[in-house]
This record gives sequence, structure tokens and C-alpha cells, in this order.
Amino acid sequence: MLGAVPVAILAETRLVAPSIVVGVAFAASAYGTWSVTVAPAATLTPVDPTPFGWYLIGWVAVLGVALIVGGAEYAIRQVVTVRRE
Repeated sequence: MLGAVPVAILAETRLVAPSIVVGVAFAASAYGTWSVTVAPAATLTPVDPTPFGWYLIGWVAVLGVALIVGGAEYAIRQVVTVRRE
């Protein structure tokens, strides 16, 4: 769902913001997990979920933010289109 919804929105309405939000959140969680598990001098087993684990647990929140940002992009495009006419 987290990949399919933004891609469907991109294909149907050409809104890029939802895809960017999901991609940035994924990249941030991947970097955070790397910095917690691989980058330290002493590799420790994390007890709490890693940043990627939180990303997987909170995918609904990420999707919600992506849809809100996509709605804002859509509204801005509508205002710009009306002003051009």
C-alpha cells in the first residue's frame, strides 16, 4: 500500500508530492537503521525497534502524511490553474 498508493496517484493525477514523502521517509529510516546497527564501532543488537522498524509499524501515518501533502499540492495546482485563466 505504501508504494502502490503514491504511484497510482502519480499515474492518475501527476502529483509528485506523495511519492517524495514516502521516498524521503524510507531513505531517512534506512539511514537511521544503518547508523544504529552498522556505523557504531561496537555493533549492538537494538532492543527497541530500529528506525526502519518504526517506519514499518507506522506506515499508516506515513501514508496519511503523503495524502495530506498530495492534497495540498492538488489545491495549489488548482489555484494556479484558475489564476492562469
